[in-house]
Parts: sequence; structure tokens; C-alpha cells
Amino acid sequence: MSIKGFDFSIDTNGELILNDDTHDINIKTEDELRLQLAYDRIKSVSNNWFIDNIGANLESLIGKPCNQNNAESGKQLIIQQLTYDNLWDINEFHIKANIISMNSIEYNIYFKLKDDTTEDTYSYEIVAVIDLVKGVHIRYGWEPRK
Repeated sequence: MSIKGFDFSIDTNGELILNDDTHDINIKTEDELRLQLAYDRIKSVSNNWFIDNIGANLESLIGKPCNQNNAESGKQLIIQQLTYDNLWDINEFHIKANIISMNSIEYNIYFKLKDDTTEDTYSYEIVAVIDLVKGVHIRYGWEPRK
């Protein structure tokens, strides 16, 4: 799927990224934009700073037992946001949910991407960890790792 338009490049702290040579604000388009939007949706809470329906709401799991049912609930929250408004097709990503401690669940989200120039496919991973006591932490930004 191709996404039309662009958005400003932001880092994992929400800061604008400037081009070192031109001092203009970098922009994201197509797959880079889709990855940035996926990252934003995974870390966001709906009805917060984003538009109302966007945000995986992983924080809703805080205080619940760390078990496979709640790990699956978080996975479904992520799927709903990635497929909302057709940002990603369900066949373009895979999510693996792992209980990593008594309080933590890790979500490895693998995105299938295609290099337009070589037609090669590669994957990109975003890792989201929710500590059911402390909150959500997204370990990686969205710079593609080929």
C-alpha cells in the first residue's frame, strides 16, 4: 500500500528533525511515513494529543494480571490501530507477544516492506514493552533497518 502526502520527521522524543545541510525540516513520505504513523499509534492513547480514534491504548492494560489473555488483548489493540483507516494491511505485519517478566509484556511488531528500486523485501521491527505497573516504552524508533 502507498500512502499519499507527507509529514514532518520527528525523533523518538517528538522533536522535529532538521536537515544538517539545508536546515530545513525533514519530511517522511510513503513507507517511512507509514512506519512513523505506526510508531505514533502504538505509543499513543486515543482522545489524547492525537485525533480521537487513534491510539493503541496499551496503558489500559496497566494494573491487569500479566498473563497470556492480557498479552493477546494488547496485540489486538495494536492490530486495530495499524489497520485503522487502512494504514497497514493485516498481511503487511506480524506481531509476536511475549511475557518477559512477572510485570512485563513485549510486543515485537515486524513490518514487511519493499524496496522500490530493487524490488527486494525486508522487514522493519518496532518493539513495544508494557510494564503493567510502570507503563509503556517503545524501544526503537522508525529508522529502517535493512
